[in-house]
Amino acid sequence: MLARNRYEVAAEVRRLISETLAVALEDVSEATLIVEELRATSMDIVTLAMTLDEFFEIEFDLSALPNSNVAVSWIVDYIYDRMESK
Repeated sequence: MLARNRYEVAAEVRRLISETLAVALEDVSEATLIVEELRATSMDIVTLAMTLDEFFEIEFDLSALPNSNVAVSWIVDYIYDRMESK
């Protein structure tokens, strides 16, 4: 796990989303909506969750998603909170 603070977590999450969904990094900000703006499918979301699990060494619980069209900032906060509680 390379990220240590929220800024680093956000940078890694943006990078992983960009790579997993094959979108330009500059198109992924914390305000970006995963489904509406990046056109992620349910399979993309599952793949992204597995990628985040592995990279951050956490268990990303898909049932915790508030809805299917979450913002990147929600994902960053979710991961950062899990890392802090370890």
